[in-house]
Amino acid sequence: MCTWLGGLALASLAPSGAGSEPGATPPAGPPAAAFHAVAEVTDARSHGLVGDGLLSLNEAIQLHNGTLQYAQLSPGEQATIQLIPGTGTALSIAWVDIDGSSVPTITIERDLDPILDTPYGLLLRGFNEAPVLDFSGPGIQHGLRIPANSVALQDLVLVGGPYGADVVQTDVAGQAGFTMQRVRCEGQSQFGVRVTATTAFGVGRWIAGDCVFVNCPVAMDWRETGAFRTTIVELLGVEVVGAQTACRLELGSGGTGRYTFDRLDFTASIAGLVLQRPNGADRVALIESTFARIRAPLGAGIAAAQTGGTFATLRMWDVRAGSGGTALQLGTPGAALYGDLEDSTLVGDVQVACGGSTSPLALTNLRCRGGTVTLATSPQQSLSVRDSRFDQCTVATAGTGPVLLQGCCLLASATVGTGAAPLQATACHLPNPGAHVLASGGLPLPQLGSLELVPDVVHVGSSATFQADLPPGLFGFLVLGFTDPAPALLPQPFHLYTRPGLAFTLPGIYRLQQGYVWSIPNVPTFVGFDFTVQMAALPDPGLAAPAVQVPPGRRFVLR
Repeated sequence: MCTWLGGLALASLAPSGAGSEPGATPPAGPPAAAFHAVAEVTDARSHGLVGDGLLSLNEAIQLHNGTLQYAQLSPGEQATIQLIPGTGTALSIAWVDIDGSSVPTITIERDLDPILDTPYGLLLRGFNEAPVLDFSGPGIQHGLRIPANSVALQDLVLVGGPYGADVVQTDVAGQAGFTMQRVRCEGQSQFGVRVTATTAFGVGRWIAGDCVFVNCPVAMDWRETGAFRTTIVELLGVEVVGAQTACRLELGSGGTGRYTFDRLDFTASIAGLVLQRPNGADRVALIESTFARIRAPLGAGIAAAQTGGTFATLRMWDVRAGSGGTALQLGTPGAALYGDLEDSTLVGDVQVACGGSTSPLALTNLRCRGGTVTLATSPQQSLSVRDSRFDQCTVATAGTGPVLLQGCCLLASATVGTGAAPLQATACHLPNPGAHVLASGGLPLPQLGSLELVPDVVHVGSSATFQADLPPGLFGFLVLGFTDPAPALLPQPFHLYTRPGLAFTLPGIYRLQQGYVWSIPNVPTFVGFDFTVQMAALPDPGLAAPAVQVPPGRRFVLR
């Protein structure tokens, strides 16, 4: 059986050396506190009848909770339970398996019992095929209720009902928290997954990997407003389609939190990623993200407090808000926000505001299009924008401190500063600077290029065009490779996001709006392949431009 629980080694949940074959008897290991038994659900009904020879999902939950005893089961039901050698003689259930090839769907007849908190936690997983837990029947008021600090879900499909999983954590210190791996939530009427943690000074943890949310009003909801908590949230390879809000997080006051958002793909009708601080909550936050594709009228809104610091490192974001939308709201005037926003494409309005920190906030190698870009800081904090291109934008300042543009290119764009917050442009292509714009060392010709992917979503059996957008005097080379989930980046501009040894240069040299068309074979096994395309652009002799530039690339997953 698999012992990977959300990437955490849980000594209290599994003996070391457990095997990997479904249904196999795990080998003996060192004594563990209470990892006692594994149950395999064999009933296609959620509750069934005790003594009917089939073990139902609710009976397995009751065995875990201690509200149903092993002796109450029939011999056939008892046969579905395996005692873990070396972990004592108790028959508490800490692991529930569902063989999706023999029990493809479990019909939820009525609300399941809550999964209660125990010292040994619970792993609920499917194997062979992901089984469907169907909550769409009449009278269902709840999905999975999890008032527990150590629960892992793996390889499950949760369909219908008001929600998929509702988790309440107190203090997960020394435990797994809530982890999800390859879980799909579909068609819930309220939310996909909600995690609530309110106990002051506690620890909270939520890790989701390779999960999918389809047609949920709110796909993911994290509420940790208790004071002075320590938080870890990791969303890795998560896809959301058909939501109103893809992911919403609420922070409390005091304490610290680390939020990791990697390889996200969100499509929502209202908002993509929203991090809120009700009542000015000042929790110190580290926000790290690489690869975020967001399509929503509000792409991302990340609040920052004026006292507790927020350190953000955001790379390879591709956020498109559409006409009249806001691609990014990052911070507020006076916020103690610092870090880096790099190698990203933002279509729509952009608002970046800081000023409450002495560490810089640097925006590097951005491509902004079709919106108003508002930048605000204070005299004590540096806010700079470097090597970035603005197409059909208005770049404006607010706040009380100057904003630096270095090596930027503005095409069909306007600029305007204020007396308190002038825009200081150095070595930029900036025709017709506006009021309170101090330009020096200006470049007469455009010097920065861009790269587009057409279409926005790529399917097997179709084609993808990697479209250069280069001003005269630049030429480019295209590189396509498998996405590196943890790229080791060299100093700018040499930020390469493909796996070493699994990338190749496409044939040709590209100028102006030339592109490379890649015909993708209609091979079903290619679905899910994760690629990134990038371009290296160089200038012809005599053009004032960077010797090498690597515009923001595009990550795409074959559908």
